[in-house]
Amino acid sequence: VYAKVGISPVSAENAMLNIKAEIPGWDFNKVVTDADAAWNKQFQKIVIKADSLSQMKKFYTAFYHTMIAPSIFNDVNGEYWGTDKKVHKNEGFNNVTTFSLWDTYRSNNPLSTIIHPEHVNDMINSMLAIYQQQGSLPVWHLMANETNCMVGYSAVPVVADALLKG
Repeated sequence: VYAKVGISPVSAENAMLNIKAEIPGWDFNKVVTDADAAWNKQFQKIVIKADSLSQMKKFYTAFYHTMIAPSIFNDVNGEYWGTDKKVHKNEGFNNVTTFSLWDTYRSNNPLSTIIHPEHVNDMINSMLAIYQQQGSLPVWHLMANETNCMVGYSAVPVVADALLKG
């Protein structure tokens, strides 16, 4: 039995469009191979030497954790659900969500400006879109919702760091 699952923040039609664009065939082994290649490309951005396989596993597990959020929150056609509960179309960036900024602004976000500068542009443009939709930068943004579950205004140092690094 083969099954494909598509998700969309906008519509069932966009979920089907995402499936057709992201996994057009039924070759499960190719999907696994492509996913492995994509992750290995990311892991090659930092190469370490370690005294043991255990140390390598710990490092690359932690490195993986730096890349699982924020996550893309738009369809392949660029549409996404905004904090104002309207459908928007991104203009030249991937809209992202899962901003745990209070947890990440001191270390993970500065690291991203160095190893994922193209993703940082998506983050900053998403934050500015959130600002336009809700009147403030995100605090702890999650799938078109501002949770406001952390203290402070941690988006400010993230934006400032990204701007200072170009």
